[in-house]
Amino acid sequence: MLLLDLNKAPQDTVYYLSAVVEEILSIDSGLDYSSLMNKLNDQLRMNVNPTFFNLALSFLYLLDKIVINERGELYVHQEPKNHKF
Repeated sequence: MLLLDLNKAPQDTVYYLSAVVEEILSIDSGLDYSSLMNKLNDQLRMNVNPTFFNLALSFLYLLDKIVINERGELYVHQEPKNHKF
């Protein structure tokens, strides 16, 4: 179940930040935590709350939308293109 936030600033929600993070990583994959945070701040033209940033990353990780390699680089999870159903 999704809990909707009655916040009047949707850009301050975990869901919105998750979408922007996924978009950034789909364009520039392989970023580390601080580089991704800087790109997010630049794109949104504001300083994102680090707690909300962590929640957005956790949300994407739990949905299997991002993967983290052994060096700590973040990637958008890509489905294999040759599905056999």
